[in-house]
Formats: sequence, structure tokens, C-alpha cells
Amino acid sequence: GLLPSLRGKPRHYVWSVAEYIGRRVRIVLVDQRSQKDRDVVCSGFQMRPLNAFQKEVFKSEILALAKKHSLRELESYSSIHFQGFSNANEDFTIAQMRRCETMYSHFFSHFRKKGFRLNVPVERMMVTIFRQQQGLVAYMRSPLPLGVTGLYHPPTNRLVVYDFGNNRALKAHEKKESEAAQKTDNVVARRIIESKLERRLSSIRNLANISTIMHETAHQLSFNTGMLNRKGDVPVWLAEGLACYCESTDNGVWKGIGKWNPLRASSLRQAGTKHVALRDLIKSNEWLHGPQGRQNANVGYAQSWALFHMLITEEPEGLRRYMKLIFSRRTPDHRLTDFAQVFGANLEKLEKRHHDYIKRKLLSR
Repeated sequence: GLLPSLRGKPRHYVWSVAEYIGRRVRIVLVDQRSQKDRDVVCSGFQMRPLNAFQKEVFKSEILALAKKHSLRELESYSSIHFQGFSNANEDFTIAQMRRCETMYSHFFSHFRKKGFRLNVPVERMMVTIFRQQQGLVAYMRSPLPLGVTGLYHPPTNRLVVYDFGNNRALKAHEKKESEAAQKTDNVVARRIIESKLERRLSSIRNLANISTIMHETAHQLSFNTGMLNRKGDVPVWLAEGLACYCESTDNGVWKGIGKWNPLRASSLRQAGTKHVALRDLIKSNEWLHGPQGRQNANVGYAQSWALFHMLITEEPEGLRRYMKLIFSRRTPDHRLTDFAQVFGANLEKLEKRHHDYIKRKLLSR
């Protein structure tokens, strides 16, 4: 459905032909209406490099967003596989872009060794790095919980993060602790308290920033390499379990894909026996997006990590078959039958195995 002219000017249309590289492409416009004053006019075709075109569109949208919400202007940053725009500190931005590239190389190496066939993305993946939470909220056009430090946005295929060092709750805590330290009369004791506070907050900031960029880049890669279908029905447990499998960070250092994840293991310990039922985890996204979502989030993410960890460790071929089976799904009504077809219909037995795996492999450290 081509649209009529706008204010007397013809509309511009864009067709991506990146997937047809090496082939002859014919674009045909057919006027199916008989109105003589509504002719379809076709002229001015241009072939544009995909990355250059995407960068221009990305830039115009981000600059318009910054202007609308009075954000600090965003600068362009490019790496081999990623196109970024950022208004955060330059050193921080460069470090985050490098982490995206680190995840890219490790992602291909790790999952290909596990037998997955990965497509190489034909365009640079887009990353927005904001200095403060305000930018992330403006991008999403809705309030977000204070704990959300970044996200991958499937509709736009973009990764959006901000510097957790500027998190409002963290800043408020820092101010409160600093004011308490100032009341200490002993100068040496005050300096020791302030030094410990600085190290602790720096550690929290690094943990959040590193694990977030690794987690969200894993999301972006899983949808851009053909592991998961961005336009299909992807169970939350699978998408988040895969990303948690890739995010593991400890003492301010990323540990690598598939390594033990202390953050998720801690959530499992704290939850004790209060887990999301395996059937609910698999069947729908209600465990996260429903009324109990905020309450279930930490343990649900941790269980998803544990389930993905178990399946890729013990049944990698089955996991590949399952992901291939659900790739074309568009609705969630097949989730239980698809899972049962590959991993067995006895969910009680599988749930027991899942809990045993958590105790034996993930909480025994």
C-alpha cells in the first residue's frame, strides 16, 4: 500500500536488499487503482550501503530524542561490528563498545563449538549509551524500575544502557553514607570509612555496567545471528537464560560465556524453595510480566539461567533441535508441546532434575 503524496511531495520508500547480495534484484511497482489523478510515479532510485543508511536513520532519531527531552547531545562511536551513539563519559563509552566487541567474538566461538550455526550480521548493530537514567526512560517512553540498567529492544533491534554510577538510588545511598562519615570526629577513621565506601560503590557500579552490557549484547547477538527469531514467539526463560549464561561477572571482571554466575547463584540461594514452577516458566511469560512479575524476577532469571545451563551442558543437541523447532512460532500456544517433544513430557521428573542440577552444579561452590 503506497501512500499518496504528502503536502504535494511524493513519499520516499526504502527496500533493504542486503539479503540478496550477489543476486539480481527487480523491484516492481504496480498501480492497481484506476484513478487517473493518482498515478504511481517512480524515479530517483539510489543504492546505499546498508551501514551508512542505518547510521543516518539512527543518528536522526537519537538526536531528535535528545532535543525533545533536553538530553546532552550524543556523539557517534563506531567499532567493527557496532554503531554507537553516546552522551556518557568518553572513556566509559569506549570501554562499553569494546565489551560489545568482546562479546561478539566470544559468542561466535562459544556457540559454534556447541554446534550452533550462526549467521554473520550483515549490518553493524546499534547501541545507545546514556549518561543517566533519564535517557533510557526517554528512549522507552515510559517509567522503568530503578534496577533496570539497560535493555535490548527487539522492535528497533537496539541495545540501550546507561552508566549505573549515575543511578539515582545509588547516588542517594552514596550521599547518605558520605554525610554519616562526615559526622565522625576522628579524621583517620573518617578517611577509612570514605575509602571503603568509594571502593564498595565503585565495585557495584562496575558489576552493574559490565554484566548489563554483556547480558544485553548477548540478547542482541542471539537475535541477529539466527539463534532466536526477533519476530517470533520466544519464551522469556529461553531469551533470558541464554543472556544470563553469557553475562557472568565477578569482582568487576567478566568471566566468560558459560562460566559460573555468582549473581544468579545468589538469587537461587536466597529464594530457597520458593521457585517458579517449571511448567509456568516454560508455558508463558506471566511469571515475569504478570502481577507477581517484580516479585518473581530475580529467581525467575536465575532459574532460566540454570535451565539453559543444564540443557546446553547435558543436552546440547536437544537444545539446538528445540530452538530450531520454535524458530517459526508466532504465538505461545505451542510452548509446552514443543518443549515436551524434545525434552520429554514428564515435567515433574524434569523439574526434579532441574533442582538437583542447581544444588549439585550451581550451588555447591
